[in-house]
Amino acid sequence: MPAVVEFRGFAALPAAGPSGRLALWIPSGGSPDQVAQWFASALALDASPERFAASCLGSGSPPWQPLGHSRAWSEPLPGLAGSYHYRLGLGGRGRTAVGLQCWRYYPQGLGWQRRCGPMPLRAFIRHFAGRRTACLAGGQPRGRFSLRSGEPPGAPAPAG
Repeated sequence: MPAVVEFRGFAALPAAGPSGRLALWIPSGGSPDQVAQWFASALALDASPERFAASCLGSGSPPWQPLGHSRAWSEPLPGLAGSYHYRLGLGGRGRTAVGLQCWRYYPQGLGWQRRCGPMPLRAFIRHFAGRRTACLAGGQPRGRFSLRSGEPPGAPAPAG
């Protein structure tokens, strides 16, 4: 399953450019359970929230390609029947945790539908990657999770 992964607000990610946003295309391996495994592996390499995005990019798996910064996400990815969009950013209490939002595109006229979030990344990993990564779930912020991007909790489907 293809996906787009969008990182926002990670200072340790020099490739993000002046907008502070970096979007990646994953041609396969983008289902929530596969992406949760990828994120769990990146946290195992470096648990620092600020360096999480760099750990993801340095892991080499799944294979990804950078996308242009100006792409609009209101439409499905070209030629794909079902695709995911993940948006990650620093959030939580004190902006010291990584948060995630996920949408899935349904071509039957439903368009983009929120799959989960905003939620702590560790909760996403625990839910989708299963008990093998439950040891990473400690230290979650409690209550409503808000991403640094400043979007309200009910933010619409992916938009550029």
